[in-house]
Amino acid sequence: MPLTDNDLRAVLAERASAAPGSDAVARAASVDRRVRLIRRRRVASASLAVVVLLLVVTGVSGLFRDSRDRTAQVPAHLQKVAAGLLPRYNGGGKATAYTSFRTDERRSTTFRFVPGSSGLLVAIRCDKDMPESQMVAIDVNGKSLMEGSCSRGLNTRGPSYGPVQPEVDSFGLLYPGRPASLRVRVVQVGTGAQSPDKQPVYRGAMRNYRIGVAVYEPMAVADYPFPPRPKRLESLDDGPGSGGNLIGKIDSRSVGADGRGVVRTTLTSKGVQFELYAVAPGAITMTVNNKTVDVARFWTWKGSGYGSLALKALELQHLGIDVAVGDRITVGVAARRFTDPAWRAEVREGS
Repeated sequence: MPLTDNDLRAVLAERASAAPGSDAVARAASVDRRVRLIRRRRVASASLAVVVLLLVVTGVSGLFRDSRDRTAQVPAHLQKVAAGLLPRYNGGGKATAYTSFRTDERRSTTFRFVPGSSGLLVAIRCDKDMPESQMVAIDVNGKSLMEGSCSRGLNTRGPSYGPVQPEVDSFGLLYPGRPASLRVRVVQVGTGAQSPDKQPVYRGAMRNYRIGVAVYEPMAVADYPFPPRPKRLESLDDGPGSGGNLIGKIDSRSVGADGRGVVRTTLTSKGVQFELYAVAPGAITMTVNNKTVDVARFWTWKGSGYGSLALKALELQHLGIDVAVGDRITVGVAARRFTDPAWRAEVREGS
């Protein structure tokens, strides 16, 4: 039966009452639900952050109690460079140029640096002890500086930082502000006539070592970050003694921390040499006939020694000391900057 106008109006009204609201209303409701959900999450996150912050500040959480404070500044005397292999401060200087490399990746490297003075100190260290059959050779400006088996111990070489620097010329005339180059290479110790500094880069099989090398520039003693004094010093009697026949001794425990002393002897054809040992920071000036021949400097509270080459009549003459074999000479030492009587000196005949 055909629908009348009244029937059609009734059907449309029924369908309209059963249909959902408009799309705009539905989207608004959905957004409102999402906003409320995000707000609840933000409130929960903020509450958790406050709880964590309170735990950290009050120190009641076991999660933080045993953790090292990574924001704490590392004391200067403990800072490291070259992948953590070398100290930033060493031997009275600061590392101004440094690098490290693994022998699985390369066997040599070269880098340039600009000296701030004519002083030079180079240090190397390996993460493992290298066998004696393999060595590390270092050249400065193309001239050999040092070579030796690399180990976990710190190896250093370079001219003294004092006013007398007889070795500087042999390293290619280092001048402040003039670029210089340093080359490090792994070499094989051969049985031939070639010395290690003349050997080519070793390319054979070997363990994987990390090698670190650094150039240290001298700095003012007042600015150098000395390590703190230990409660107990190492024994001054444990230091090694070597060289030729003992001529005389000068001990700080007798003459004082910044004391001095002399030994008088007859110059023989073997010459004289100094053997020093200290367990504290300080400096010792060595003299022959009241003329300075060298200065030994100590920078740590660990026992360290100094052994000079024999000063024969010819070497003393080159230093401006007019002596000959058979002359009576006065050999002296004078200490400074020591806070403890922690050094001793031996004068020996050349060996």
